[in-house]
Amino acid sequence: MEAGIDREQLNALKAKLQKACQDPVKLKLIVSAVIIVFGFFFYCSPQAGRLAEARTKYGKAAEKARLAKESRHVVKQGKTFLDRLPKLEDVSDWQEYVMQRVDEAGAKLRKIEPRRGLMKGKYRIIVLEIEAEGMFEQIVDFVDRLERGERIVRLDRLQLEKRADRMSFRFVLMGLAKLRA
Repeated sequence: MEAGIDREQLNALKAKLQKACQDPVKLKLIVSAVIIVFGFFFYCSPQAGRLAEARTKYGKAAEKARLAKESRHVVKQGKTFLDRLPKLEDVSDWQEYVMQRVDEAGAKLRKIEPRRGLMKGKYRIIVLEIEAEGMFEQIVDFVDRLERGERIVRLDRLQLEKRADRMSFRFVLMGLAKLRA
């Protein structure tokens, strides 16, 4: 035979199977093994492909659900800050706001210069370069009043410089304002 198994090998295999089938315990074992093998190939193999596809779909759905939950959280968090966004985008209003905070803290304002702002969607970022001086406690109070005030601000490039009895400090204030509709 050209299939790789000759007649003698086939007869030897038949004889082994006939001998195994005469013993009921071996026959049960062979039948169970054949059923398991056929069950695996005809049931589990097609299921494995569908299972892999289902896992992929589940992973994509779980990622979408995570992003939706994160988006809801961001929107909810954003709503809490909307009342802190001034509708005034005038730089002079921001300068006045900073000067009030300096006066309340007891520090002395030396320089406040507007810089070119940025536009981000329906928001404008007001940029001011500020230089002031005062005692350490006054500086801390001033920064605290800005950060915890009624407007959303960020302080960048804060530099402190010690003088004889006072401290000088410089920073860039970035304030967020909503554009007028």
